Amino acid sequence: MLTPRLKKGSVVKEGKPGHNGLWPEFIPPKATDSRSPCPGLNAMANHGILPRDGRNITKGMFNKALEDTWNFAPTLTRNTTNASANLFGRSTLDLADLAGHNIIEHDASLLRHDAFFQPDQSVPARDLIESLLASASGPVTPEHPKGQVTPGDLSRFFSLRLAQSKKNNPVFSISGSQRFFATSNASLIYDAVDGDVATLETLLLEERFPENFETAMRARKGYTIIDFALRSLEISLGVHTVNL
Repeated sequence: MLTPRLKKGSVVKEGKPGHNGLWPEFIPPKATDSRSPCPGLNAMANHGILPRDGRNITKGMFNKALEDTWNFAPTLTRNTTNASANLFGRSTLDLADLAGHNIIEHDASLLRHDAFFQPDQSVPARDLIESLLASASGPVTPEHPKGQVTPGDLSRFFSLRLAQSKKNNPVFSISGSQRFFATSNASLIYDAVDGDVATLETLLLEERFPENFETAMRARKGYTIIDFALRSLEISLGVHTVNL
């Protein structure tokens, strides 16, 4: 049964970080802090929603932060955090654990150069992010004053990144599961902010929530595994061979 989406401004509940667009102070990470290849997780640590040092994060901490901040459905958060815990075999994780090469982190990322060229996967690759945002084909509107990155744009950019990595990285590899991670991550780039370029500039480059930020995932029961899978499939089906 379809239900109306939550109204804008009502996703983050009273008493939670980000209610009424008021986020905890942004503090850039120190050199000793742990960060991941994921801008969304890093932003939550930079705002103190996850531990600011990015260390010893429990499944419960991840679940609460993902549900409160991004409106993930509980089934999706549990599925995601249980899979990560099983993968690493520990009850707590540091954000940097997610940067282990060819575990979850993979070649041909949209937002990071391959580990062969960029060993520190916690750092945004400004040139890639700017290229992705420049490829946005969605129209400029009052809701999207700098345009919109569409699912098709994400498919095309991932196709390009695969071709670049195959050509330039002498140790390039990507498995089927890693391709799934890539299109899954791409689906969140679109769904979490409705592909809004202005928001993505701040979130991806600075790993910070813009003023008055609220997730675009406003389903009353949260962003579900089915929502996630369908968007990932849409992006995956648009991936094609690029010859460089």
